[in-house]
Amino acid sequence: MSNTYSFDGKVRYSECDERLTLSVPAAINYLQDCSMFHCEHIGHGLGYCREHGFAWLVVAWQIRFSHMPLYGEK
Repeated sequence: MSNTYSFDGKVRYSECDERLTLSVPAAINYLQDCSMFHCEHIGHGLGYCREHGFAWLVVAWQIRFSHMPLYGEK
């Protein structure tokens, strides 16, 4: 099983800051969504967690952005 997961997306206007760059909160939302899509993909999504009394928790993040995409970029 692969340790990486990705999904395709395109930066929406509503996710941009005043420079038409993806905002940090929107970038974090992408990371959250990607992690949940991955959990669903491997069979450990929300339904599985509810059924087994599990929860996903993030206790700390260290995020470094090398490039923030612009409006319309994939």
